[in-house]
Amino acid sequence: MKLLTFLFFFLCFQALAQSNLQDVIYLKNGSVIRGLVIEQVPNISIKLRTSDGSVFVYKITEVEKITKEEKISTRSNNYEFKKSGYVNIAEIGYAPGLSNSEGAFILSDVNGYMINESFSAGIGAGISVFNSATFIPIYADFRAYLGDKISIMIVGDIGYGFQSGNAYTKLNGLFVNPAIGIRTSITQKNVIMFSLGYMKQFVSAKVNLLGYTYSYNDSTNNLSLKFGITF
Repeated sequence: MKLLTFLFFFLCFQALAQSNLQDVIYLKNGSVIRGLVIEQVPNISIKLRTSDGSVFVYKITEVEKITKEEKISTRSNNYEFKKSGYVNIAEIGYAPGLSNSEGAFILSDVNGYMINESFSAGIGAGISVFNSATFIPIYADFRAYLGDKISIMIVGDIGYGFQSGNAYTKLNGLFVNPAIGIRTSITQKNVIMFSLGYMKQFVSAKVNLLGYTYSYNDSTNNLSLKFGITF
């Protein structure tokens, strides 16, 4: 039984090793062709198919040697960032409260434009869900990017947050959310990003109670932790 188990894993290992190999033909003129040998006529010719589907036939007299070598990966995760054009940024996160402020779950979406590879601007809308109130901020979104591959991201959001409370309370006010983070490309079109910032929602409230109207001003104080992806 142990022998059969050993043979099974040995054959699996061999199969995996073979799948990572490819035929390589070295020609006398210095050319190197990689792919899969699909036909060989002894002492006459050899036929090889490359990874893009092309088929080449060579006379044996043209061939210096034929070997099996590990495949060379042509894939790369070092995608370039978009340099200009429309960009959509969707973000989700949490805003822990500071100085006795409530925490909030946050969602946002920005429709923006890459002015160049280092700067974007757009209009964003989101939702901030606190225990006692839910705000819908509408804001201008400005982003600066520094570096290649994995770049530093500086974010500035400023706008106005709206909330329709119960029959007795109306809340609204200035919304700001500066942040700093990093971003990296995961495909030719998609970028992921992480950011840490400071979120503040100013509140101007009017409370109607027993026929009297009371006004007061307040604000939240929160960190903002966000994960985002661009489309």
